[in-house]
Amino acid sequence: MNETLLKDSPTHHNLILFTDAFPYGTAETFLETEILYLSEVFNQIIIVPYTRTWKKNSREEPRRSIPSNAICKPPLIPNVYNRTHRFFSGIFNFSPITFCITEFLKKRVFLKKSWFSDWLNASLRTRAILTNSVFRQITQSNVTLYFYWGKNAAYSLLFLKKVPGKKVIRFHGGDLYEEQRAKGYIPFREPILKSLTHAVFISEHGEKYLHRRFPKINFVSQVFRLGVPDTELSSPSQDNILRIVSCSALIPVKRVNLIISALMRIDFPIEWTHFGDGPERMELLAILKKMPKNVKVTLSQNIPNRQLRQYYVDNPVDIYLLVSESEGVPVSIMEALSAGIPVMATDVGGVPEIVDSSVGRLLSRNISAAGISKEICTFYLLPLRTHKILRQNARNRWQEKCRADILYRRFADFLSHSD
Repeated sequence: MNETLLKDSPTHHNLILFTDAFPYGTAETFLETEILYLSEVFNQIIIVPYTRTWKKNSREEPRRSIPSNAICKPPLIPNVYNRTHRFFSGIFNFSPITFCITEFLKKRVFLKKSWFSDWLNASLRTRAILTNSVFRQITQSNVTLYFYWGKNAAYSLLFLKKVPGKKVIRFHGGDLYEEQRAKGYIPFREPILKSLTHAVFISEHGEKYLHRRFPKINFVSQVFRLGVPDTELSSPSQDNILRIVSCSALIPVKRVNLIISALMRIDFPIEWTHFGDGPERMELLAILKKMPKNVKVTLSQNIPNRQLRQYYVDNPVDIYLLVSESEGVPVSIMEALSAGIPVMATDVGGVPEIVDSSVGRLLSRNISAAGISKEICTFYLLPLRTHKILRQNARNRWQEKCRADILYRRFADFLSHSD
């Protein structure tokens, strides 16, 4: 006899939350805050992770705390690294296969090896999910289904169309912008949009992008921004040293190498601290050996968001710098604004919705290292009064557009209502 997935209670007061890995691992940090507000309006929350984020040789993985009225189910894909299991579990079952073939032919994924690989992985994993006991219980439920990402677990939405209640996907960046994907292809996008009841976006830019990409699909959409908690104000430097902070994965799209090249052109004292890790670390460390003595660099590892916010409180920071070539609406920018730190960031994705000249500087997407260097020098030479105004405006911008308590309560209210 199957276990009941959710306790009996009013339909719109039950929520199933599909995540990539949360509460396992350290990613999806924004959910740590959002789920607190969801727990205020739902009687019960079932968290269904897609998989776990642990590395191949890791036996244990941290699990973060969740509200008392939330429980976590086992991952739909127990071990994403086990290719043999994934292959056989995705092939040898009685799940539907028509959806795979339709995508294969309609999107002509056979024309590109990389597309075929993405299609095959998504197809096998989705077919494996359809046999999962937790998923089978969901198909018998009458609840709000909330997919935190427009990928991975969201592919199973094709088979939940007949389930009553809201079916919501929150789109961010890498799960939304096809050009952000190295292969330029996101599987099952059209059938997913036809299966949901509401598409939710973290930026106006993202909402407009998907409507332009699929003008013939009349899906309901709405913008609900991410938010960050209140942070104590950071202090500016008092010793003529310009202190810069950046925070991102060390991957090509983040263009951290551009920051390094820009700082090499500057002759006044700078302390640059970068938080984040990734495959480019060793390459960047080699380049940093050529950095002039007037620039002190700290290349830190990934740290939890709360530690980053505490860093802002404990250390003077003059400007937050981001030079990515593609973004959604970076949480890292919102955290800097909360601490009253001016922001210098490239005009990509939803960044211009929270960054402009009143809180720092919006940079051209195609800016060069020389251009970044010039902007940093200009900022450094601004009058003290202007620096103070920028810091106050940054804090005000957080109040207006990035406050977690206001934004997440508004979103939780939307999810919990059946209309």
